[in-house]
Amino acid sequence: MTAKAIELELNSIYDGFVSVENVANHSRGDVTLAICDMRYNDTGDSVGIKQTVILLQAPDLDFPEFTMRSPGSSLLGSSSLSFTDSPEFDALYSVHGTLEEAIHVLFSTEVREQLTALPGWEVRGNGRSLVVYQPRKIFKEDGRTEFMSTALQILQTLRTGEAELDARPDVCREATGADLLESAQPMDGLVGSMMLSLLQQMPFSEDELAFTEDELETFCNASCPRAIPRGMDRQILGASKNVYIIGLTATIVPGFCSLGLWFGEAGWAALVPLSGTLIGQIVFLLGWNFRRRKIRTLQYGTIVPGIVEKVLATDVQVNDQLRHHAVVFYQVNGRSITARQNVYGQAADRAKRRAADQTEVRVLVDPQDPKHVIVVDLLIVF
Repeated sequence: MTAKAIELELNSIYDGFVSVENVANHSRGDVTLAICDMRYNDTGDSVGIKQTVILLQAPDLDFPEFTMRSPGSSLLGSSSLSFTDSPEFDALYSVHGTLEEAIHVLFSTEVREQLTALPGWEVRGNGRSLVVYQPRKIFKEDGRTEFMSTALQILQTLRTGEAELDARPDVCREATGADLLESAQPMDGLVGSMMLSLLQQMPFSEDELAFTEDELETFCNASCPRAIPRGMDRQILGASKNVYIIGLTATIVPGFCSLGLWFGEAGWAALVPLSGTLIGQIVFLLGWNFRRRKIRTLQYGTIVPGIVEKVLATDVQVNDQLRHHAVVFYQVNGRSITARQNVYGQAADRAKRRAADQTEVRVLVDPQDPKHVIVVDLLIVF
């Protein structure tokens, strides 16, 4: 993997900005390993964290999102999973994640016993990727071989638990919006407050953002023009109405200011505020065009089957969430098209799983622009 590809994957796993150096790639059977020195600007650390990490990937892996680290970190809050039958493991490690049932299956008794014999490590897993490291420790060249050996041992141990998950198709590995909200409620640390902030962004509460699987199916099966569920409207359109209202206001108000100055005998200086109307017009047109296209697609778009080919992490954050591009392939009127949709957080994780297993997704295509789409199966359903 290139340094840039590693950075983007780590950006996605850490949900933040990561830079890497001293990269070396290796493979062991079906497992690819990338070892590098990583710098991560954690929200709680203005200086930044530097440590050597190993990114392990394999095509047969499908981990629920989790973090295993030493207990006592205030950053992750107090909502760690408890394994009461393994007090030795609980003393060494604290495991965090949204899908408690899936994580409990993954961290089976056998897995916990083997990890107890390997103290001092931190592990992050999600989908096909696993990251192993010791916090803030840099491994020099002479220590990297042993580091890789231990990382592979940890991967093999967690593969045992992942096989148990494979035997439990009833256990979900994808978090819904309701799962995220429920897991965030008891957290008293920084991550808890951040997650609640993301799910309860003003001016919309989590109730306003929520819509159900039944509402999604009703929407997809409805004839045009479709009625847009309130939660879907909030997720896709957000507060975009406010944008063009602000633009309209910024267009009109300078005119009144100019009139006031003109009648106040300010002379030609009264024309100065009018320069602001251009900015207002641009903002208005951008906001109005965004809403118009989205509403047109939702109400009159054609639903076609598609495949998520890949998910690309970017170096852009919106509301503290890393932006990803879900690259989607579909066909319209015999024409093969590839388009991108911005996805964040749990929607990005869902897109990665769809890309990994090539599960068909429903693509809502703009009737006037076949490259403008909304992948309805990547929306957050509560």
